[in-house]
Amino acid sequence: MFSSKFKLALPTVVLAATLSLAGTSGAAITTSIVAGTTCAGAPTATFTPGAGSQDVTVCVNTTTEFVCGSTLQFVSTAPDANRFNLIARTVAAAFPDIAQGFVNPTPITAVASGDLGSNITTGANAVSPGSSIALGTFTIAPQATATNASYAISLGSGAVLATATSATGCGLADVPAIAASFTFVKAVAATNVTFTRTPATLTFAEGGAAQTIAVSCTGTIGTPTPVTLSVAGNNAAAFTVAPATLSFADCSAPQNVTVTPRAADAGSNPVQTGTVTITNTTVGGTVVAPPTTAVTVNDNQSPAVYNVTKATATVTEGSATTDTLTVTCTGAFTGGLTS
Repeated sequence: MFSSKFKLALPTVVLAATLSLAGTSGAAITTSIVAGTTCAGAPTATFTPGAGSQDVTVCVNTTTEFVCGSTLQFVSTAPDANRFNLIARTVAAAFPDIAQGFVNPTPITAVASGDLGSNITTGANAVSPGSSIALGTFTIAPQATATNASYAISLGSGAVLATATSATGCGLADVPAIAASFTFVKAVAATNVTFTRTPATLTFAEGGAAQTIAVSCTGTIGTPTPVTLSVAGNNAAAFTVAPATLSFADCSAPQNVTVTPRAADAGSNPVQTGTVTITNTTVGGTVVAPPTTAVTVNDNQSPAVYNVTKATATVTEGSATTDTLTVTCTGAFTGGLTS
């Protein structure tokens, strides 16, 4: 527990949500438990029953409060308590004065005991107000009995932060309660995941309406999710595709790729073709071959056709008489050119 110089009460830790506490006017404290050894991680991680471990770090943000230390304990919610063990503690460099020794392993139960927190060295200045202040890093390992889909590990109602109004004020430290939670989600292996797309071909007239490719999957994607697919067309002059990626957290519903043909112009253009390719860029499934959709873009106008009104013309040598051939055309010139 906290040393007597901070006048701190021994807490009982319960994992909850981030808590904001007001002290002096404008003061606020927020607390989090995040994955990793810094304060940059997420408040969740995957686990495999009876295997591996996960580092988590308890962090606080303060606006006006100087930090002198903390009392920390971990609990899990009954009836699913005692499914994880604390197997290591790394004291934050700013708070080297350990309140109590650490026992490996320490089961995380529904009733917290002991004190895993630590304080500044006697006579040292408190840590200045700021964000991402690490109070300590803890290594948590799942027991073989941790078979639920998810678990919450929490700081309890007795967890407190020792704060002061100045760098040298820890002798009169305030001890507001802090609360935070961390979620473990059981890893589930991907099972028989296949992605398919329909239709196999798309045909457009330039300037025509957009069409869609439906991408669907079967099987179990598993965790962590999602599975990301990349989508790419190979003829930007003929058509565009969107979006560039698809993200599947599960196989409950198909997702669409929109293919839009080139805009219409005044001229005649040759037929243009290309493909839309869908590839899996993360572990978790395969794209059923062929992974491409063939795209054809036809011109929306007929090419120019020339017609002559006479098959023959007759004139007399030395005569002023003339004969006239009339040439007409229908359709459009290539690229809008004239001829």
